[in-house]
Amino acid sequence: MYWAWFASQCGVVPAIDRGHASRADRPDPPDPGHFRLLQPPSPRTREQKSPPPAADNPRNGRARRRLRVDRRGREFMPDGALVSPLRVLVLGPMTARGGLATVARQTAQSALLPDCILSVLDTTRPPGPRSRGRAIVAHMRQLIALCGRMRSFRPQVVHLHTCSNWTFWRTTLDILASRLFGAAVVLHVHGGFFDRFLDDLNPWSRAWATLHLRLCRCVVVLSDRWRHRLLQRVPGVATAVLPNAVDTKRYAACGPRRGSRVLFVGELSQTKGIDDLLRAWACLPDDLRRTVRLRVAGDDPQARQTHLQSLSRELGVSDSVDWLGPLTHDHLTAEYAEADVFVLPSHGEGMPLTLLEAMAAGLACVVTDVGSVPEIVTANRDARMVCAGDSSALADALVGLLHDAAMRRSIGAAARLRAGDFDVRQFHPRLRAVWQRAILSEGFPLQRATVKNSA
Repeated sequence: MYWAWFASQCGVVPAIDRGHASRADRPDPPDPGHFRLLQPPSPRTREQKSPPPAADNPRNGRARRRLRVDRRGREFMPDGALVSPLRVLVLGPMTARGGLATVARQTAQSALLPDCILSVLDTTRPPGPRSRGRAIVAHMRQLIALCGRMRSFRPQVVHLHTCSNWTFWRTTLDILASRLFGAAVVLHVHGGFFDRFLDDLNPWSRAWATLHLRLCRCVVVLSDRWRHRLLQRVPGVATAVLPNAVDTKRYAACGPRRGSRVLFVGELSQTKGIDDLLRAWACLPDDLRRTVRLRVAGDDPQARQTHLQSLSRELGVSDSVDWLGPLTHDHLTAEYAEADVFVLPSHGEGMPLTLLEAMAAGLACVVTDVGSVPEIVTANRDARMVCAGDSSALADALVGLLHDAAMRRSIGAAARLRAGDFDVRQFHPRLRAVWQRAILSEGFPLQRATVKNSA
């Protein structure tokens, strides 16, 4: 029965659903205004007690008799608003570093919403290298923990965080388990190379990836550009755009600068453009390098710091580069407060959180036109933008900002104003709306828009 159900998602065989012989016999997507008027669900189906009686409480008196209840016991107001609290299970690397982990923690903080009940399952992998076999065993244990949580918590929505490569293939098993337990799956896609990952798949792997993307009630992407790229490769998938967020109040105290520090925050990988930054730093005038320090902060998962240090010595800039290593959030906030210019010469990005943090701190930024960056900033107003891999243009942008304090202040003020559009206090209500729409969709996609393949 399950195989027939999964095959129906790909359009291979007719659907076999509970009580319906084919997809044609299934009822139309439920409209909250057309639910049958039933008695309220029994107390056993309600995990929380009802609020105390109040004169203006819609769940009391005559207003309660106007509630609409669907076959799953969910209560709706006459205008279609969901009354019962949402039960959401969030999976993600809650204790890890990086942008994906930060967004996962922000998702878990949605438990502060008054109408959401959240359960969190941490998927952080232990530090240190391990073999593929041990990684598979570790994920099987996580999968067993997920099934146990599904049985005990019985969520309406399962929110998964994923990116490219091995992480995505692990997530497909989580999608499968969540759907077998009857939960709506919201898949949150991160990373700057997810489109290339899909392009490089063989036909069988691509079919498996497409199947699981379509099994999700909603695939959350970071920007309209990423939504366009996903629909080009997987037409018909249900999508929603939810930008990353930053706590702007945390960086509001960052004050005036002295013009003596340039900050880079990110992994010491080639895709982050750190090699291009060192070559651009070597192109700066000698008198400028003697007065300005380049501060490099970030993890080194590929053990490239030794190579980068030797490269800086070959370029003759090792005496003006400080290698800070991975920093805690408090130390990173202090670095933002002391820096004058933020630089992120990446070759690929989803929606970089470090850029949003630097903008919230009022820093003048130099970035590349990749990923969602052109949707975050406007060139020469909120930041200086260059092409990825162009070290000479990167050097010119840095020299222009370091020599012009008025330009730094102007771009920094505009960047701080723009960062307010990505405040975390707007993130949680938007996320809650995505969850509610995923429940109301009843397996039907929220947005079935498709994009024609460009030549």
